[in-house]
Order: sequence, then C-alpha cells, then structure tokens
Amino acid sequence: MDDTAEKLRRNFVGVSTAVLSLWWLQAAMPSQLTFMGVPFGSINPERLWGLGVALLLYTGGRYHFSEKRSENADAYAKDHRRRLNNKARWHIRKKLAAKVTEKLRARGRDRVVSPVEFAVVIAEPAANWRGFTYASAIWDEMPDDFPDDGFEVDAEYNDYMPVNPVILSWMYSSTFLGSATFSNGAFEVLTPYLLGGAAAVLCALKIFF
Repeated sequence: MDDTAEKLRRNFVGVSTAVLSLWWLQAAMPSQLTFMGVPFGSINPERLWGLGVALLLYTGGRYHFSEKRSENADAYAKDHRRRLNNKARWHIRKKLAAKVTEKLRARGRDRVVSPVEFAVVIAEPAANWRGFTYASAIWDEMPDDFPDDGFEVDAEYNDYMPVNPVILSWMYSSTFLGSATFSNGAFEVLTPYLLGGAAAVLCALKIFF
C-alpha cells in the first residue's frame, strides 16, 4: 500500500471500502476462499475484524494529520464563512433598511428604503453567538469606489447588531449544511470520515456481538 502524502486519502477510503465490502459479502464468501494463503473459513473472525480496526486507525490517523486534509478543511471553512457572511450581510441590510425607513416616516417622508441600498462588511470573526460587528454605508452617500466587501474594517467605525440566538443558530446550521453539501472541500474531507466511521462501527459490532 503506497503511503505517500498524495495518496493518504485514497488509502483510507480504500481500506474503509474494503472493510465495508467484506462485511457486506461475507455471507456469500465460499469457505475455500483463501486470505494470504490461509483458508478463509479457518480465520478467527474477531482477529480479522480487529485487523480491520487496526488498518482503519492507521490509515485514518495518517489521513487526519495530512497536509492535504488540512487544505481541504481550510477550503471548507472558507466556504462556510463566505456563506455565513452573505446571510449576515443580508440580515443586517434588512434591519438597517427598516430602521432608516422608520426614521424617514417619522420625519414625514413616505419612502421605503431597500436592503440593496446598503453595503455591509462583516468584521472577522463573523459572529460571537450574540451578534455581528460590521461597517456599513448607504449607496447614495458613499464614494464610487466603496466596495461591498473586501476592504478592511476600521474598528473606530464598527457598529454592532445583536441577533436573536435562534436566528443566529439557524444561520450557522443552514450555512454549515450548505457548505457540507455543495463545497468540494467538505466532500473531500467528510467522505473518508463517513466511510471510515461506518467501517469502524461495523468492525466493533462484529467483534463484540
């Protein structure tokens, strides 16, 4: 088994798939089938599944601490932050638009301000489970070169918007699931763990039950 840095993920997935296949096909295996020269029927089942656990732990540990896994995890985290920031920006835009609209009506101006009239930048980290720190500007009052994101937020001009914990939890969970479903980095990271975890559980069931 090639254990180079580029193939650690493949090794882990391969061992996990082999263990799952062995579990699935074991009832159909003929007794005369040999494993490394030893008749399959004479192999102690607990030792065989124990060997599977050892291989899963080794290949899983090597993959977990690999540089490639870290790169994929960073890509997944970056995608999650992007999705969370987009939701947070839109939430803040709606709140700001409603606040400005209310102030205008209090002054006798019947104008409804749209959320898209605001540019909002979320400070990092995006949230602290209580709210968002941000900088904002309204389109008709800002210079032409004011971008919607990507500029450094000056702490002197930061505003803070508390967010209902239920809404904030929904933001986190929905963006987490979105990234887990559609992010390539999440697919690269989560697939080996799901396969390895399922294989390890089946090995444990075969050993102890």
